[in-house]
Amino acid sequence: MIYADYPNVQITDLVSTDYVNKEGVFYAAVMRDRTSPNVSGSAVDKMLAGDFIKDVAPKIMLEWQKYNGLLAIDFVNVGTSGSKGHGSITKQ
Repeated sequence: MIYADYPNVQITDLVSTDYVNKEGVFYAAVMRDRTSPNVSGSAVDKMLAGDFIKDVAPKIMLEWQKYNGLLAIDFVNVGTSGSKGHGSITKQ
């Protein structure tokens, strides 16, 4: 789950079926805001066509619900890409 609270509250979810195994590493793209007022329909419809998640410091929660023994996590890698048109990134 990703939770954003500035400038607006936004939330999105990832479930196990969203991940793709690429050479032993699981990847998933971040879905869009499931509370978006700009798209009608279900939460799934909003995550596919709603607003992009935007925040100065998004909160990320990782949760594992099914395991039969000890759980060992080697790493969690979170990548980002800054908006090329944002005034704080480009010279004005």
